[in-house]
Amino acid sequence: MKRTLIYLFALLATVTLFTACGGGDEPESKQTFTATVNNRAVDGEDFVFSQGSAQIELNYTNMTMHLTTDYKDIHGQSHTLNTGEMKLTGKSVAVYAFTSMNATGYIDLSTGMLYCVIETGDGYNVYCTTQLVWPYVTTTITGEDGRTYSHEQSGYIIAIDSKGENAVMQITDYVADAGGAVQEAVLQYTGLAVTPTATGYVITADEAECTQTSYYNLSDLKINITGNGMMIDGSFKIKNNTYSMAGNLFGDIAQ
Repeated sequence: MKRTLIYLFALLATVTLFTACGGGDEPESKQTFTATVNNRAVDGEDFVFSQGSAQIELNYTNMTMHLTTDYKDIHGQSHTLNTGEMKLTGKSVAVYAFTSMNATGYIDLSTGMLYCVIETGDGYNVYCTTQLVWPYVTTTITGEDGRTYSHEQSGYIIAIDSKGENAVMQITDYVADAGGAVQEAVLQYTGLAVTPTATGYVITADEAECTQTSYYNLSDLKINITGNGMMIDGSFKIKNNTYSMAGNLFGDIAQ
């Protein structure tokens, strides 16, 4: 619960993904959300990045989802996808799978993370995600003395800009050293360089300032997002420690 609350607070504070429609004091069985989505239309080694918006309708009574979004193909032409109503199949406490005739994917209802693969019928696929939320990550800290400590407390949020060139990264539940204690609830870094690829993204920075305090400035950042956007691995340095992380967007259920 603590991790979920930290993620939702961080998302709403600085990297807004979802905005619910509707009001009232009674719990709603239906909700409609709008989200910024990152799309990579891929045909072999050819691909194009575009950022658009999506409308996500959730019916908690029937456990169904309806997705409408726009994207650009590899020729730069804009298209709209309307999946119709899709059944949500529970894979864990918060993660659900969905499928339609031309779209499959996952949604994490605790973080708002959406991953959808669209088969266009024209020989290419569109990989559509909200801004990237990584709660299922193992982080390994290596100190100057070579001693290592691994944990699953820290998570990562990566928000890509509309051109697919720069990103903001947040580290939640930051653990500073092998002592294992959480030092900061959220650290944020801006101006990270993004390179979209046919299978994901590469995110780099020689140096990046922490917006909260220069004490936690980082260096030598390189993150590889692979597996068509599903997998993450990377490393960076803060102070005299080297951090490496590896994980999957939705944990073991989506390997």
